[in-house]
Amino acid sequence: MKFRTLLFSLLIASTPILAQTAPEPKSLPANKNGMIKVGTGELYYEMAGNGPTVVLLHAGLLDSRMWDGQFESLAKKFTVVRYDARGHGKSSVPDGPFAHFKDLQLLLNGLGIRKATLVGLSLGARTALDFALAYPDMVEAIVAVSPGASGVDFKDAVILEDMKGSQEAIKKQDWDGFIEFFQRAWTDGPKRQPSDVDPAVRERVRVMARENLEKGRSAKGRIAELGAFPRLAELKVPILVIVGQLDSSDIHAVADALVEKANAKKVVVEGAGHMVNLEKPKEFDRLVAEYLANLPSRS
Repeated sequence: MKFRTLLFSLLIASTPILAQTAPEPKSLPANKNGMIKVGTGELYYEMAGNGPTVVLLHAGLLDSRMWDGQFESLAKKFTVVRYDARGHGKSSVPDGPFAHFKDLQLLLNGLGIRKATLVGLSLGARTALDFALAYPDMVEAIVAVSPGASGVDFKDAVILEDMKGSQEAIKKQDWDGFIEFFQRAWTDGPKRQPSDVDPAVRERVRVMARENLEKGRSAKGRIAELGAFPRLAELKVPILVIVGQLDSSDIHAVADALVEKANAKKVVVEGAGHMVNLEKPKEFDRLVAEYLANLPSRS
């Protein structure tokens, strides 16, 4: 597998490590959870609340815990589903070819959900865009946060340098080093030093990424995607794009392309990098709540 796709595989589909775990939330309104069969694998999900359905899709190398705050708050007004993508969290490790967008379709079918608004960050947004191309009738709207898109190439020189460092760390089996390069690229971003980022945010990301890195190291198979980037004009659903001011130029380029080619509106969160909901939770929650409240129809 070429390295350019390797980090995306880690950001996208596969990989947990070590015994340290993130603290469990004190109280979440989960009223249903379990495993759903998806092809040869299983996805762990949690569902809570009542009302129109909102599905939370996590970033690569992280898992559904990154949505702890949003899961609790959104469940007050919506039916909220969060789940671990294959190779992440409590879900199974891939043992052959699969597709994140197809897994999402199988999950929703298994839960009896015909239509939903998708809120995805990074890999989650990448999956949401592929899903909307494949199953447009199942998508009411999308909130694409720090959006990736299948079929796009990295160009940001700082991110490419961090990827090079990640590749060297993998060759040396230096997993601590790999996680630090991951943090530099996707928690700190190209415009900040680690000392500029809230240590609690960095630690929360580190714990999830370490666990998921170890898990995904045993993954097999390739990830099928739809090459969404050159097809953005095909997207007809309303899209809110949320991007951190300090995120990579590559992520801003995807956000701008969505505004130019699709039915999208872009909001920039000042002082935030890639992990917008972790760094600026109050502002993020407000933006999402206002957007959901103003959708033309809620089915």
